[in-house]
Amino acid sequence: MCVRRFGSWTYSGYVLDIVQESGDALELTNYLNGCPSVVQSHESRYYVMYYECCPEPYVHIMTKLKLARR
Repeated sequence: MCVRRFGSWTYSGYVLDIVQESGDALELTNYLNGCPSVVQSHESRYYVMYYECCPEPYVHIMTKLKLARR
């Protein structure tokens, strides 16, 4: 299982909003380039976080990948 978080600690959701596309397709060609694994399944969740220090929303997508050797 491989868990990755995609987001920004620098830019708020007002400046950079990550969009989670719907559907079953997952494009990881550039991300897994040269990796000796293939994606068997995946799950993604979209999160909006607010912190005490800042009134702006901070967004990220947590993705879980189940990988298998080629």
